[in-house]
Amino acid sequence: MKNKKLKNPPLLEAIFELKWELKKKTKNLIKPNYQILPGMLYDKLKDKYPEYEELPANKIPSEIAPYIIQHRFRQSQNQWPLFQLGSGILTFNDTKQYTWNSFKDNISYLLENFYDLYPEKDKLIVNSLLLQYMNGIPIDKIKNNSFDFLHKKMGINIELKKELFDNSGINSNPLAFDYKFVFLVNEPEGALHLRLSLGKIKNIENLIWEHKFISQNIKLINSPENILKWLEKSHNILEKWFLELTKGDLYRSFL
Repeated sequence: MKNKKLKNPPLLEAIFELKWELKKKTKNLIKPNYQILPGMLYDKLKDKYPEYEELPANKIPSEIAPYIIQHRFRQSQNQWPLFQLGSGILTFNDTKQYTWNSFKDNISYLLENFYDLYPEKDKLIVNSLLLQYMNGIPIDKIKNNSFDFLHKKMGINIELKKELFDNSGINSNPLAFDYKFVFLVNEPEGALHLRLSLGKIKNIENLIWEHKFISQNIKLINSPENILKWLEKSHNILEKWFLELTKGDLYRSFL
């Protein structure tokens, strides 16, 4: 999987997110010298990410907009991959062309330059890391009961009592659902999130399948090298879940 690009990937978006601590000043949160960082990053990375977008949130003063994306940098117009920046937050995002090696290498390149340019490096304290995959699987609810699909294709059993629907005139195939599961993980320390819901993508009904790994209050992970070690371990966990949940016919449909 790490070196294999699927022909028909279910991936909607892959996201890496880093958040760092912000100083407190009265009731607002501020970040030292944040205003100069977007320009410095653009100047350093413009050969690889020449397309800059100022997002609407940039109209909000950074002092009252902590952890809100304000700047976006793309490799080409309206295309992925891209990275985003706000006061206290940095993300890297990719979509259909995703491969793990490319994703990891781009994050490594971004982190190296971010740490190199960040003002007052001694005050940069990471407090949250996230790796997230959002997938969409088309599902015909007329021909396939959604719960049957989860059971047969992914080995997930969600069941409501049959008696709830007997002689009730209620169709047992749900129009919508939204299930979320969270599991603690010891190494790396954090939480694994799995979310399953129904929704439309380009007017086609899909099973929206999201899984992510989040680590918080991780002040010892405060270098590009340690963040990349965290990224590798987190990816190994999420990859195992992807392969187990899609084992069989579903995975073969992606090849």
